[in-house]
Amino acid sequence: KSPDGVLVMIGANDAISYLYPATRPYYSQAKRVPEGYITPDQFEQSYRELLSRLQLAHIVTWVGLQPNEYSPDLVEMIGNYNARAASAARVHGIPTIDLMNQLMPEQLHDRPPFTMDDINLIGRRVRAHWHDYETARQRGGFTYTFDGSHPTPAGAGQIAELLADFLAS
Repeated sequence: KSPDGVLVMIGANDAISYLYPATRPYYSQAKRVPEGYITPDQFEQSYRELLSRLQLAHIVTWVGLQPNEYSPDLVEMIGNYNARAASAARVHGIPTIDLMNQLMPEQLHDRPPFTMDDINLIGRRVRAHWHDYETARQRGGFTYTFDGSHPTPAGAGQIAELLADFLAS
């Protein structure tokens, strides 16, 4: 059975792998992404195709533009992917919520590029059922995420409230 509605909020990992070449082995091996990255143009084409398929299936669709607070470079790159998602949504007349804009902290900090060490840390934490989100958030100087990309439980609550208001409008 098809869903009645779908909120599409994708692109951060595509932006990460495009911006940070050291992460590409993960995306090519574990996620089977050719070359280990998706260019902005490839993302936009695939995004438009996805939205077309959802509309052809008569599924109510909304688009969420992904938030991020890792670094100015990554926020800029995700902003590029978000702009392409927003453009595709406009073409299809799909309502869009800009979570990046709504959750942007007052200041972003320069940080080193993501590497395989960062991706492996995420995997280790998942396997260990790690949940010390607040300590990681504070240590990293983040506002609603524990690593710049993944929300803390409180951050997820903020996002849920924004989405609930958006979907109700």
